[in-house]
Amino acid sequence: MTPWEESFSIDEAYTLKQDDNDKVGQEAIDILLKRMEDDKGKFIVIAAGYFGEMEEFLNSNTGLTSRFTKFIDFEDYTPPEMKAIFNSMITTKGMKLDPVADQVLDNLFNAIFANRDQNFANGRTVRNIFEKSLQKQAARLAPLSKSGTIPIEILNSITSEDISQ
Repeated sequence: MTPWEESFSIDEAYTLKQDDNDKVGQEAIDILLKRMEDDKGKFIVIAAGYFGEMEEFLNSNTGLTSRFTKFIDFEDYTPPEMKAIFNSMITTKGMKLDPVADQVLDNLFNAIFANRDQNFANGRTVRNIFEKSLQKQAARLAPLSKSGTIPIEILNSITSEDISQ
């Protein structure tokens, strides 16, 4: 049991304050700040987002900087970590990656990591590649389904053709 009665999580919290004329965003921040003060010790807020945007968000109101005092900066996933996430998704679906696709995936994640920018989406990038791979696989297998049953080993295999580049 946590000592807090409630917790509240805001993903991409910096979107609360779009610009200086954002009255709705400012009202949301004002309400949040009041709640954080009134229920201090009973209420926890976790605000998440990209580092630069979060820094701007926190600096947009002195009340925010004085109430958000703990920070955790998560490093970007490395290519091996990205591949491990992808492989976990493959395994969860009961699928297999063929050896050529395995190498294509290594090359893809290395290239993505080497060219990442401040908007690098970490796990979301991996998930998007996985989902596109499933779509490509479905398109690749669709003509086979017209001629009868697709063998399970083909149905459950991701090939290099299926990996989004």
